[in-house]
Amino acid sequence: MSQSTPDDLATSFRSLPRRLREASIGDVDALEADHASTVVDEAVAAAALIVGCSPTVEALAVAIQQRPFNEWTDAQLVAVQGYATAAGTAIRVLHDKADGRR
Repeated sequence: MSQSTPDDLATSFRSLPRRLREASIGDVDALEADHASTVVDEAVAAAALIVGCSPTVEALAVAIQQRPFNEWTDAQLVAVQGYATAAGTAIRVLHDKADGRR
């Protein structure tokens, strides 16, 4: 897996709410939308624990960008990237299922 930079990760997290809204447009199963939203919320909360900030997308993105690169461990970057990937995957699955219903 290629490692994202902190700026890439901040951008990824900031885009999650918009991507989730877009994936939820149209004929979307409410349970599937709730599941995707829960995965996103849990990913943001887990990443925020690693970074040491409030569990909101904006607080997380700011904290990621403000931490100097040399203060990141490889394990922290990989873990935060994993949470961003999990959230993005949940949104893509929701989007793909919604597309199948349209």
